[in-house]
Amino acid sequence: HVAAPGRRVTVLPQLLFCLTLTCLAGALIEGGHTSFTAPLVVTALVGFGVALAALVLTQLKADTPLVPRALFTHRPYLLVILSGGMYQIGSYGSLLVLALFLQQSHGLTAEQAGYAALPCCVAWLCGNLLASRVTPAIRRRVILASALIGFVGGAAVAGLSLGGSLPVTLAATALIGVPSGLLASLLSAEAMHLCPPEISGAASGLLNTSRQVGMTVAIAVLGGLGFAYQLLVPMSVIAAAFLLVGRVF
Repeated sequence: HVAAPGRRVTVLPQLLFCLTLTCLAGALIEGGHTSFTAPLVVTALVGFGVALAALVLTQLKADTPLVPRALFTHRPYLLVILSGGMYQIGSYGSLLVLALFLQQSHGLTAEQAGYAALPCCVAWLCGNLLASRVTPAIRRRVILASALIGFVGGAAVAGLSLGGSLPVTLAATALIGVPSGLLASLLSAEAMHLCPPEISGAASGLLNTSRQVGMTVAIAVLGGLGFAYQLLVPMSVIAAAFLLVGRVF
């Protein structure tokens, strides 16, 4: 890729961003396993704060920041970016939770867990296919409806898991899969629709970064919640993430 005229690659902000995310993920993972007052966790949280502050300061003073300033004053676009992060926590977080639950609580192998998660995955594919038929005129309404379905799906899976019927619980994961497939495409389309055309590349990159940060947080948090109450706790978090996608809109 060739840098745009008038811009150059700046290494320090990128390193600071990586350090910020590493410290945050490390603190969330270790805090969930030990305690948020443990020395290592406190050190990671301090590192997160320092790195984040340094990143913000360098970007405020930079002539050409990593993300064009026009994007940070574009509220509708920023709301979609926030939705992208929440979406990633709910959708991809659900796949992690299902894989761990099936292996740790039901003794399935990784391969068996993959087959058992097919209701969610096939529904996800159907959502992807349906997204191609959504027109710009109804896109925001479909996003809202998808977020609501994802919330209902997460809550249903959380409650049904307490009943002990694994087939019924897995069937309900289709209510997470369909909206996940829809939102993957529709949020990207909405972000590109809202951003200024001349900085669409940076806008796309910021959306992708938001989604990857959401996935990092999902893995760090959901991976350590455990299944003492079956899927009640992790799927409640996933349901809340979908609800926040809708609330942002």
